[in-house]
Amino acid sequence: MKSFLLLFIFCLLGVTYASKAQDYILSGLILDEQNKPVKRAVIQAVSNERLGYGKSDKDGLYYTTAIPVGKYEIIVVSDSNTYIAKLNINKGDSRKRFYNIKLVGKTGVITLTDKDPFMEVAGAKVRNSPDEQINAFEGREGRIPIKKSADDKKANEKDTKKDKKSR
Repeated sequence: MKSFLLLFIFCLLGVTYASKAQDYILSGLILDEQNKPVKRAVIQAVSNERLGYGKSDKDGLYYTTAIPVGKYEIIVVSDSNTYIAKLNINKGDSRKRFYNIKLVGKTGVITLTDKDPFMEVAGAKVRNSPDEQINAFEGREGRIPIKKSADDKKANEKDTKKDKKSR
């Protein structure tokens, strides 16, 4: 009886893990009617079963928590205005797809694209000010702690000394 119960629990955990592997993270760019990025907009993907949520950064880029296949109402709230769009995520959809949202009137028009808006924004920043250093983790503070080890610091000091000697 114990072995059957353990087998049942492991099977249940396996099904739960497999269902999580099918989740999608919505991400993309939110633009207003003048094609300008919408900053600090709150986005929700709402269905009968799940709720995905996120927030756009200063460049209008957003990503949500993971949501499964299904039909969603996408709600974007910006400057006390609410915009609504419909989205179907199907089982065969690519996970490398981006969902750009243009806010028009009281609706959100969703455009699917394979172009990565995060990379496009970073590329534009580099082209516009090549001397400015781009922080790849900007807007994600507190999510991934990045610490330099003592070995990294020593290697950096050695590289700096080599550069000075070669001049």
